[in-house]
Amino acid sequence: MGALAGTALLVLLAAGDDRALSLFRSVAAANPPADDRLSCSYTTRATIQGRDLEERFTPGEGWRLVAIGDRSPSLQELERYEGGAEDRRRRGHPTEFDVAAMAREETVVLADEDYETLTFTFALAPSEDSDAPPFLDKLQGTLTVRKSGFVPTSFVLETLKEVSPGPTVKIHEFRQETTFFRDAASGALLVESVHVDMRGKAFLFKTLDEDRRVRYADYVCTPSAS
Repeated sequence: MGALAGTALLVLLAAGDDRALSLFRSVAAANPPADDRLSCSYTTRATIQGRDLEERFTPGEGWRLVAIGDRSPSLQELERYEGGAEDRRRRGHPTEFDVAAMAREETVVLADEDYETLTFTFALAPSEDSDAPPFLDKLQGTLTVRKSGFVPTSFVLETLKEVSPGPTVKIHEFRQETTFFRDAASGALLVESVHVDMRGKAFLFKTLDEDRRVRYADYVCTPSAS
């Protein structure tokens, strides 16, 4: 009887894993990356270590510094900003969120479910993104979606324990939360906000302390000419 019960439990667990992966694949199918078919202008309003910065991105023109705090930037600040144009060109576009490519499928777990939402946890798949954390393989991903339409509402990347991406660097805490909304005009999944919180040490004495919040707004999206 005990052996039969154990076999039944294994079957149920396997069925649960199959359902989790099937649901996750349905979420991915409902949210293909839109960067190759959609061109968007948008504004970012960032708070980095207490300093506010507003920028505007326009396809074909790139980034423009709009405001620092509650004032317009000075000529000197605009010149310094232009010096970072190459780094800004490497920024990810807020339609590049690719559900299908984010997870190692064998690790997908349906961690929570209620009447309105599904929450998946998983290990991250390798990434070629140059802006991805160097300790990506040490992070857990948590994706929450609405059951209606399989619309993602938030995606959290976080360390579950201290990590050391280099011989002199220790990251005690890392958490990045991205929230989303479905654009009514284009139907695309777009980023609404990103919050990065990191604590660590480098070279034993240098404190790594980052608290960065970015809100995305004023989207204007049109089908790409390509």
